[in-house]
Amino acid sequence: RGSPLGAVPAVAGALATLASNVITTPLDVVRTRVMVEDGQEASAGKRGNALEQFRELLQSGNSSEIWSGLDWRIARGIVAGGIQFTVL
Repeated sequence: RGSPLGAVPAVAGALATLASNVITTPLDVVRTRVMVEDGQEASAGKRGNALEQFRELLQSGNSSEIWSGLDWRIARGIVAGGIQFTVL
């Protein structure tokens, strides 16, 4: 029979997924920028690294760029995390 505590794993999973998405989204944005830049500048012999890209993002003053894609990751992740923690 259903227990009121059955919602606890779902909420815990959703919160854990939310936290991980907030931490990893900026890293994914930087990684993607490095990969794109490497492809574009490989012929010029110039390669940027992740720290340079991160610094550039922070100095640009456009904070929304570093969080690009977070809204969709959160929407998908809260549902998936809740289900995963409840079922498994």
